[in-house]
Amino acid sequence: MAEHLFRKMLKDEKIEGVSVESAGISPAAWLALPKEAREALRLEGVGEIAHSPRGLSQDKIESADLILVMEERHKETITLQYPQAAGKVFLLKSHVGIKDGAEEILDPIGQSQQVYQTTLEEIKKALSRLIYRLKERNL
Repeated sequence: MAEHLFRKMLKDEKIEGVSVESAGISPAAWLALPKEAREALRLEGVGEIAHSPRGLSQDKIESADLILVMEERHKETITLQYPQAAGKVFLLKSHVGIKDGAEEILDPIGQSQQVYQTTLEEIKKALSRLIYRLKERNL
């Protein structure tokens, strides 16, 4: 959800030169984006979504300037598998300075539509701060 929402936000704010790609630690290639995620994104104005799970790779790690994750276990797994990435892997909320008592954004997989909506709102709040930083950088 974060990838698709962030792409839309970048487009809406007319921010160019930012490449966005999501990748899973151990993605299930057969798993489609849940209908609850599609609906939550639709309500945010994200149109057609072509999505298939992609895995993290050495090339992706090397080409990334910044790797933002939702959960601490994602950060730990990435830094264990790719120690050279340690300085560029951050929890999204921590990286943008959100201190609301919960540093992680938990995966809503298997939960209700409301949980997906709440999760996307949490992601949007963090991505809005990231957009603000990007805009400041280009002033």
